[in-house]
Amino acid sequence: MSVEQESLKEEEEAAPRRFLRQILLVIINPKEAFLRVKDSPSVLPMMVIPPILVILTFAQYYVFYRVKMDIPAAFYTEQVDSFVNSLIQFRLMQYIIIVLFGILLLLLIFSSGRFIGGYGNFKQGISVTGYVHLPNVLGLVIIILLILSTPAVPTGVLTLVGYPARGQYEDNIVMGLRDYVGEESNLTIRVRGYYGIPLNATVSSSGAIIGATRIVEGEINITYAAVTLSGINKTVKRIWLNGTSINYNTPLIMKNVFDSGDYCTEDCVKRFTVDLTLLLNNTYVSPVQENMSIPYTVTLNVYDERMKVESYEISSSFYTEVAQCPDPQPLVNLINEKISPIVQVLIIAISIWQFLLFAISLRVVHEFQWVKAILFVGAYAAAKFLLLGFTI
Repeated sequence: MSVEQESLKEEEEAAPRRFLRQILLVIINPKEAFLRVKDSPSVLPMMVIPPILVILTFAQYYVFYRVKMDIPAAFYTEQVDSFVNSLIQFRLMQYIIIVLFGILLLLLIFSSGRFIGGYGNFKQGISVTGYVHLPNVLGLVIIILLILSTPAVPTGVLTLVGYPARGQYEDNIVMGLRDYVGEESNLTIRVRGYYGIPLNATVSSSGAIIGATRIVEGEINITYAAVTLSGINKTVKRIWLNGTSINYNTPLIMKNVFDSGDYCTEDCVKRFTVDLTLLLNNTYVSPVQENMSIPYTVTLNVYDERMKVESYEISSSFYTEVAQCPDPQPLVNLINEKISPIVQVLIIAISIWQFLLFAISLRVVHEFQWVKAILFVGAYAAAKFLLLGFTI
């Protein structure tokens, strides 16, 4: 091996050590660190620090959703596991976009300094941008430690019925009424709602959940459209299901959910009322199918001049999307109470540290006066706040 090759090898081996020393120097003596950046810039900070931020962010969400949410094993299904994985990936992609945008913003503002008398070049800007994001690394480490310091929180599972993963809400029940009421009209019903599975509930061998619960939020939307002499009259009625009991053996029975007499015009032929029996309890199982058939019975009570004429029962079923996911609210409440106030202070401290490093780098590399450096930092802070908000 030649002397030149040996020298090159020693230089490559020394690069990581120099980088670690430079990181330490940015923390304890940033002015000296950026003087070295000015003399010998490197792309290594940009290649190392942003990926570290992404890894730490993944660790943060992994700890939050995987370690600190204590979901009962009986309800930790493949669908719940898939939902948690998707949520971690979504949060991570959000952060990657924020980091990339923040890096480009800082690099753009630093590089624009050359147009008003600065001396820094593009490679120096890349090196500065990497080092200025060093405080974010420390901030994420502290946040992970704070989350790890909280106890695991017993976490229930939510069942969501009628919430499409993609697209718009669709009507579940569509009925033509001409043969029943003697006029061109139809009735459409849309059902959606969600409820939590109690932590002390159990699952039978058939998958039925033993232990009652209540709908947290839900509604039935009924639309009645009739063709009259003056055109098409459309009426919409909403029935809230909040607080309605759910039990595996008990269907949802609702009397007089719609009375056409409350909305009918002088063109109406017959008045009718609607009773609805909905087997929403079929969704009270674990694991749940993502596309379930919900049986129902609609009873039409048709009247003529306020005298009951006849009742019709229409039984069928409709398919709707059903999903189960963890209920993050208990853990979120604990985080908001114990950790969020600390994180807010931490974000301010990390932002100030980052702005100070940026100002020093402008002062040293671009050889700006303090006033000009502060103006550049102010522009970066304002743009970052308006576009991204103050985040770590």
